[in-house]
Amino acid sequence: MQRMALSVLVLATVLVTASIQLIQGYLMSHMASMVSFDIRQGLFRHLQRLSLKFFAARNSGTILERLNTDVVQIQTVLTNQLVTIVFSTVQVLFLTAAVFIINWQLALLICGLVTVKIIFAICIPGQFYLCTVREDR
Repeated sequence: MQRMALSVLVLATVLVTASIQLIQGYLMSHMASMVSFDIRQGLFRHLQRLSLKFFAARNSGTILERLNTDVVQIQTVLTNQLVTIVFSTVQVLFLTAAVFIINWQLALLICGLVTVKIIFAICIPGQFYLCTVREDR
């Protein structure tokens, strides 16, 4: 009976996770499209205010390519990297809570070590990076 309940719980967790990811993907895509539209409108308004001398000195294809590339990069950051940052942050918080529930002494030790590593990474970024690269080789 416990196995059946555990199986149902796992299945429910998978379904809820998949549903949340689907909704999250839709919302992030919609938000990125709206932001992209607003940015394109703002850029178009800005281009309309520029003098003819600006356009005479530059190739219009180059200007459009640059604008399009920049907007696509912003949209990529909003849809992919922002989702990854938010998801990773939530995951770290839940895992930290789980470790505290299981063994709070171990969790405090891990938090202390992670804090020390972050301080080293911030205070000595070049040195820390070089040490990490040398260790990987």
